[in-house]
Amino acid sequence: MAHTEEPIIIRWATRWDREAVCALVAALARQHGVEPAPDDLREAFEFALRNPDEYRFCVAARGKEVVAVAALHRAYSSWHGKPYGTIEDVYVAEHARRGGLASRLLDFLRQEAVRRGYCRLSLDVLEDNEAAQACYRRFGMIDSGYRVYEMELQDSPESG
Repeated sequence: MAHTEEPIIIRWATRWDREAVCALVAALARQHGVEPAPDDLREAFEFALRNPDEYRFCVAARGKEVVAVAALHRAYSSWHGKPYGTIEDVYVAEHARRGGLASRLLDFLRQEAVRRGYCRLSLDVLEDNEAAQACYRRFGMIDSGYRVYEMELQDSPESG
């Protein structure tokens, strides 16, 4: 009998996925030149479990192996008077790439955003990450033309 690979299931992350989700998010952070503190990653995961209406991870799992992750963060649009979603932490393990998993995760989050009555979805992507941009365009997202500016607050004199 030929060996068949288990199907990929897209689902919400559970507490049993903590180690795998933290490892995937850490790998994504490293690609961006950041070495995240393990305690910070665990706190983010626990925050998501405690506050699923604000922030929630979904995963792609093959059997017991979590091979991809994405998160949906709730925000609010004063222009529309409605919540919207920000997609974050989209990451597919190297050995699972090129199989459409990112698009499946995005579709899962899109369906949830529609269910929640969100007016739009947004995400940030590095200007030189052409592969991710192509994926997002195939999914139907467009370049908004906005530039993202950031400020780290923990190192700011006003923060403490």
